[in-house]
Amino acid sequence: MLSVTLDSVLNHHFQVVIPVTVGKPFKTVSDNGDVTNTISGTISASVNGKYPAPLYVNEKASRGGNVGGVSNYLLELDKAQSGGPVASFVYLRTVKLTRMAE
Repeated sequence: MLSVTLDSVLNHHFQVVIPVTVGKPFKTVSDNGDVTNTISGTISASVNGKYPAPLYVNEKASRGGNVGGVSNYLLELDKAQSGGPVASFVYLRTVKLTRMAE
C-alpha cells in the first residue's frame, strides 16, 4: 500500500491510500472539494531495502490553481518520506510504503 498525504494551499492534510504492486504502473484520481488530485507512478523492485519510486502528483482546483510535477523517492517500508518539487512549510508531500497483511 502506498499512502500519499498532501499539505498545500490547495489541499490541507489530504490523504490517499493506493494499493500498488511492485513493477506495475498505477494511477488514481481523487477529488477533495473543488480540487482534483492525480497521483501516478511505478514502484520499482527493492535495491538494498529501498524502492525507487518516481511519483507524479497534480493538484488542480476548479478555481484555477494547479500544482504538479514528478518527484523521485527511494522508499523504505513503513518509513514516511517527505518532499516534492516545492518542499516547504507551505507545500509538502509525505509518502509511505507499507506491505499489506497477507
